[in-house]
Amino acid sequence: MAENMITQFAENKWALSGIAFALGLLVGWVVWGAPWSSDEDDVEDDRDDERQSPALPPAKIDEIEKALSDTKALIEKAAAQDEALEEELNRVDEAVKRANGRLKLILKSVERAKDAD
Repeated sequence: MAENMITQFAENKWALSGIAFALGLLVGWVVWGAPWSSDEDDVEDDRDDERQSPALPPAKIDEIEKALSDTKALIEKAAAQDEALEEELNRVDEAVKRANGRLKLILKSVERAKDAD
C-alpha cells in the first residue's frame, strides 16, 4: 500500500513541483537568509570602523606633501643631469667619429707613401 501511495504521488507532477519549489525556498533561506548568519553584522562592523577611523592630522599631511615635493625636485634634478650627460656624450661621440675619419685619411696617406716607394 505504501508503494502504491508513493507511485501515485510520483505520478502527480504538481505535487513534485510543489515539493521541489518548497525545497528550493528552504535551501535559499538557509543559505542566504538564515537568522544565524553573521554576514550583515560583519558589514555593519566594517562600516562603523570606516566611520570611526581618524583622518590624518594636518601636520602629517604637510609632512607628506613636503616629502612629495622634495622627491619631485630630486627627480627633476636627475632628469636635468641626464640631459646634460646625454649632450656631453653626443659631443664626445662626434669627436670620436671625426678622429676616426682623420685616422682613416692618415692610414690611406701612409699606404700611398708605401706603395710609392
